[in-house]
Amino acid sequence: MYSTIKNNAPDYKDDFKLNFSLNNKGQEEEFTVRIKPILLNYLRKELNNYTIDIVVNFAHDGSNEKKNMYYTAEDKFQYLSEKNPILAKLKQQFNLDFE
Repeated sequence: MYSTIKNNAPDYKDDFKLNFSLNNKGQEEEFTVRIKPILLNYLRKELNNYTIDIVVNFAHDGSNEKKNMYYTAEDKFQYLSEKNPILAKLKQQFNLDFE
């Protein structure tokens, strides 16, 4: 989450709204549950402005569509097996599976 927020700095819009761009639904859930309430409370208190709000949206530009971010073992394996098809054969031959 730290690297996502660092790489996608929030935009400030009119009416005291901060727009955070996240990469996926899982990040949105984590941000909304764990970070947003604490951050919002801190900003409102420190800036003495209780109209501040945080809006979450997804970063969707053409170059960001498939940014080679593979989070699960299956995603990583799929990517690597596309580059080297022998991996799929080895997985099948040795009856391997993901944990």
